[in-house]
Amino acid sequence: MPTGQSHAGGNLTQVGCWEYRWDAQNRLIRVRRRTDTPQESWRTVQWQYDALGRRIRQTTWTWNANSGTWEAT
Repeated sequence: MPTGQSHAGGNLTQVGCWEYRWDAQNRLIRVRRRTDTPQESWRTVQWQYDALGRRIRQTTWTWNANSGTWEAT
């Protein structure tokens, strides 16, 4: 199992091809999977929260190698 990297606050930021991003309140706001090949396997999931810290939206993006753009699914 690959060793993970964490930032100063202790939140995991990367394990292998997975990257994690956190907001100032230590809430997970993005997970991204990027590999060298194939680009079709690239994926990003983003979350948004309301003022009370409740997750209110999830958006999943996948890379479309044919058009060279990210598409929300």
